[in-house]
Amino acid sequence: METEAEKFIQLLSQSPDGVLDLNKAAEVLKVQKRRIYDITNVLEGIHLIKKKSKNNVQWMGCSLSEDGGMLAQCQGLSKEVTELSQEEKKLDELIQSCTLDLKLLTEDSENQRYPLCHLFGGG
Repeated sequence: METEAEKFIQLLSQSPDGVLDLNKAAEVLKVQKRRIYDITNVLEGIHLIKKKSKNNVQWMGCSLSEDGGMLAQCQGLSKEVTELSQEEKKLDELIQSCTLDLKLLTEDSENQRYPLCHLFGGG
């Protein structure tokens, strides 16, 4: 099974000039644009792509048709991007869950009898 990052790099390789429209990439890969940004941020950070314009990036790394070492390294980095994106999603979900729990705790009428300011020596 190919990762989103590997599919993204494949799209780049299909472009004759190595330039890819991010809106098209999100549409073709059927992912949220946020996931495309996750991938491009990592690839840009390690200087494999650069922003060409607002919604276009250009490949700066090795030849995408090249077999061997560099391509394998790129695929390894793509896998890492995917794993980091999944970890980010889990953390986002945890933040949302904790935010909801805190909201429910502070709005619970039973907890209103014990204002937080007393816990910290205030009031």
